[in-house]
Amino acid sequence: MRMIRSTLLGGPEDPRWARPVLWVLAALAALLHFLGMGADPHPYYLIGTACAGASVFALYAAVGTRFGHGAGVLAGLALALSPVGIGRTSASDALALLLLILAAHAVAARGPILVRAACALVLGGAGVAVMEAEPWGFDTDLHGANLLAGAGSLADVPGGPFVWLLPFAAVSFAAGLAIARRDRARVAVLLLWGDWTAVSYLGYALGHSNGEAFTVLVPPGIAALAGIGAALMGRTGRPWPAVLSGCVLGTASVAFLVLGTEPDFQPWLRWTVAALACASAALMAGQRLACGSATLSGLLAGLAGPAVLALAAAGIIATG
Repeated sequence: MRMIRSTLLGGPEDPRWARPVLWVLAALAALLHFLGMGADPHPYYLIGTACAGASVFALYAAVGTRFGHGAGVLAGLALALSPVGIGRTSASDALALLLLILAAHAVAARGPILVRAACALVLGGAGVAVMEAEPWGFDTDLHGANLLAGAGSLADVPGGPFVWLLPFAAVSFAAGLAIARRDRARVAVLLLWGDWTAVSYLGYALGHSNGEAFTVLVPPGIAALAGIGAALMGRTGRPWPAVLSGCVLGTASVAFLVLGTEPDFQPWLRWTVAALACASAALMAGQRLACGSATLSGLLAGLAGPAVLALAAAGIIATG
């Protein structure tokens, strides 16, 4: 009960901005899930919508426990804005993903190791069982890259719907291990999310027979690694702010190239992303720590592409 209350309402040591921002992100994730399912009022879909919002809280807790509020919020933001995030393929997938993220939180949390291991096994087993059973039978054809069908060839680029932040996540994983190498608990959490991302992405990329499940599983790992890496590199001394600046430029370059494959899809977006990335890199140059303006412009540059694509997949904005 104390853990649930702390997750929902925060603690006295939490920054004042963290919980309001988190509630906004959870509401956004729930809205995108609801609209992505066709805004069907069926109660099972409403359960999935609630699970989508709760997944943002769960990922925030799983990341923030070891890496701080900033990393947790960044991870929640990346997950909420993922075009295929939070089990938008079905209500049962949303519940399964929530259970699996909670299992990861149990591994990362502080406390007796046997209790955490037992919780992780129970939650993880329940999540896998729900995902395999598909007990509600309300799946739609909006799975995987099909969520992006309205955006034309954007769904067909190498890496599919995960191309936006996958390179950032890979660099973040390596940088995180280098920065936190003396902290066994942090290294363990990084290895957890690195394994999560690698296994789920390989399952997706290799066309596994249960590829839809892997499509649902990839975004939380990428979001967690991106949030951890951005927070660690942004608040650590040289050379990490420069590496973070390079990550922002690299992510923006990927977005620019991907968006260029479909010039009719929001043509203003690729140039806006490029301008924000250049501004972020210029602001970070020479800074020991990433300043607020650089962080904000870097966030906008890295997440503008997937955010607009997620809004298009949900039918909030036009695809042309």
